[in-house]
Amino acid sequence: MIALTDIRKRFGTLDVLRGVSLEVARGEVVAVVGASGAGKSTLLQIAGTLMRPDGGRVVIDDYAHHPDELRRSIDSVRALYPGRRLTVAFQPHLYSRTRDFYAEFASALSQADDVVLLDIYPAREEPIPGVTSRLILDRVTSPSKILISKEDFVDTLKKRNFDILLTAGAGDMSFMVPDLCRAL
Repeated sequence: MIALTDIRKRFGTLDVLRGVSLEVARGEVVAVVGASGAGKSTLLQIAGTLMRPDGGRVVIDDYAHHPDELRRSIDSVRALYPGRRLTVAFQPHLYSRTRDFYAEFASALSQADDVVLLDIYPAREEPIPGVTSRLILDRVTSPSKILISKEDFVDTLKKRNFDILLTAGAGDMSFMVPDLCRAL
């Protein structure tokens, strides 16, 4: 069992979650939803915990399709788990958004100890020549970073040495998180 108290998530200067507490049993999935400044839902999902003497491994899945959302998610997780090793797995959403914000995504991801970057989730878009997740990866300054396909998601992450794993994006990566939690 892991207890989380006074959970807080900020979007810009707005608290979208504040004062939320919950307990999570191993393998249990809990979702907390609050309104965001953009009028969309912010989903913070405590997806799984494996208990160890140092406090346990935690997997958190969060919706983030814009660099500001991603930065706020990372800041929130850092505040919840100060001093813990943070791995962020990010799946960019849309070629056009990646083209327009790759430097900002890289800056946000550089706050993590370890970055696992997936290929772009295209949604409704066709590929744009020269626009790939590599644009982001090449600018990430974290000491540990890797680019993977979504087919390698579970196998790669179950081998990573993480305390806290934040998965973030707006594509289909969230559908793979339960498989990852079972593999841990």
